[in-house]
Amino acid sequence: NSTRHNQTAQTIRKNMASILSLIQSIAASKSEPLMKFDVPNTTFGDAFFAQSGIRIEGTYGISSPSLQFWFGCTLMMVIDVIFGLMISSILYYYVLPTNLKQTSISKSNIYVLGFGVIIPCCYLLPYAVIDATGIQNSVVRFTLSAPMVFYAFRCVEAMCGFVPPVVTSSPLDYAIYYATPTEFMFDRKSGQRVMATLHDIRRSLIGATKTLITNLILMSLFSSYNYEPFQSMNAREESLSSIRDYLDMKHLGNCFITAMMFQQLVGLFGSATALTIEVMTGYRAVESMRNPVMEATSPSDFWGRRWNVAVHGVLKVCDSPFLFISYSYFPS
Repeated sequence: NSTRHNQTAQTIRKNMASILSLIQSIAASKSEPLMKFDVPNTTFGDAFFAQSGIRIEGTYGISSPSLQFWFGCTLMMVIDVIFGLMISSILYYYVLPTNLKQTSISKSNIYVLGFGVIIPCCYLLPYAVIDATGIQNSVVRFTLSAPMVFYAFRCVEAMCGFVPPVVTSSPLDYAIYYATPTEFMFDRKSGQRVMATLHDIRRSLIGATKTLITNLILMSLFSSYNYEPFQSMNAREESLSSIRDYLDMKHLGNCFITAMMFQQLVGLFGSATALTIEVMTGYRAVESMRNPVMEATSPSDFWGRRWNVAVHGVLKVCDSPFLFISYSYFPS
């Protein structure tokens, strides 16, 4: 039991460390802050701040974002889209017609093409690019790798004939559907994609701007505490040895800050991607984050309707192809 507990503690600590490393990778640039302000010493809440180890008095600043970081993320996204456009052409001309009974290519050859060539390329290409460019930033690596998972799932979707019919009318329609690393909004009655209005684009622009400003403020505020402002055992790099340590208010406070930061970062990438897609394609994209940490009313509401909603559509669509393959080869 002691060994299992230590392994569990190490796993939790590694997960927390990986999330914190993502946050620190997007830390604001080392240039002079855009603005500074002083917080004087106050008697309000002295007992709480003394117990938690937080000192709020001092000089704070709001830093500007790192242009080098955003250039790297944009470049990786361009590489992703180019790769997605290439794969979408192969799938449109060689895989989709098979499901529509327009060619004589056998189903087994389609699976060899998909599982033997396309999907391995989706997972191996990020390693090749990272090795060739020497990228060290964890978030830039994530920006390169995450869309490849979408492409692999959508390849399975195409092989098994579960692509929405509305996106197969032309190579361009399917390329837009396949190569964009987010979900489009579909009308439930007609099955058509919902067009983005000026109101939708304005709302996406305001949402992306608010999320960017919130990230800058949170990063500037918590960076001096290494994003763990409460002096818990975990923040002091001491081992959490009991359930009481995990339920300690300082540790839970740091977990809450980490959850808020991670939500804001994922929401920033989602809102920026959705805004770009709506402007370039004219189709409305699914809102990624719906403030799950602060507004969710239940675990099902948190995970099912608010947290990273754009991924849900991809995963739900991919459930059917995997079930299709399972029942095709293992009917018993």
